[in-house]
Amino acid sequence: MSRLPLEANSHKQSSPYMPRFTFHKSERLCSKVQIEKLFQEGKVIKQYPLQVIYRINHDTPAWPQLLITVPKKRFKRANKRNRVKRLIRESYRLQKHLFFSGQEKLHIGIIYLSSDLPDFDFLQKKLNLALQRCKNELDQTVQGS
Repeated sequence: MSRLPLEANSHKQSSPYMPRFTFHKSERLCSKVQIEKLFQEGKVIKQYPLQVIYRINHDTPAWPQLLITVPKKRFKRANKRNRVKRLIRESYRLQKHLFFSGQEKLHIGIIYLSSDLPDFDFLQKKLNLALQRCKNELDQTVQGS
């Protein structure tokens, strides 16, 4: 049985028709000024156990930027907070291509409200519903103006 040589970096090649499921540093919302604006001027969508705050921002890169928070009041242990944030980030990473074309200049904040550790499937469904509502509201504001 002979082995065929593998191409170098074959795992990095992707079809132009396949979405890239990535979450880069540039997609994270890190600026304190922008975070303050998000919480002051943003619109809120509640989809328990998630609260999504979004804001159209014209002076940022042309892709959505995400902020994820899990309150210390709900989870005292950092490892549990980090786990919930990882689950939310992974769910967003896998679903963002369904809602955003990459041309939206948005800031999105996701706050986890429950004090129970979620499972991935439940969290993915809830995030899907919340992002769908966000996209619908954005489409209405674009059509209205």
